[in-house]
Amino acid sequence: MGFYTSNGSTTPKIRLNIGKSGILTIKEFVIHETGSTPGSSPANAYQLYSKDWNGAGTAAPHFRTEEGDIVLLAQVATYTPTNVSADRSFDADTVLIAELADIVGTIITDLQTVGVFG
Repeated sequence: MGFYTSNGSTTPKIRLNIGKSGILTIKEFVIHETGSTPGSSPANAYQLYSKDWNGAGTAAPHFRTEEGDIVLLAQVATYTPTNVSADRSFDADTVLIAELADIVGTIITDLQTVGVFG
């Protein structure tokens, strides 16, 4: 494991290489200064940075992929569906609104279980 700092640019960064030669491929990611959005994507790496996502005081981890996509890791508002019967299948040709509501409620419950929703 090694830490490398890159000085001389306007965006300070730390590179962390993890792995052992011959056992694991060395993976690399770049950690950017808090609040700074990376402007480019290095090859074979993703970048991690912190940024407010919903106004001041809402800093959360952001990831920039090699392809330039931004992935935000934050928990959104709480939803409280009631009278939901777990439903994970439906016939798109004959579905009823109540069944769709159960499916949406099931999706919300599933996402709450894994921490996406509060």
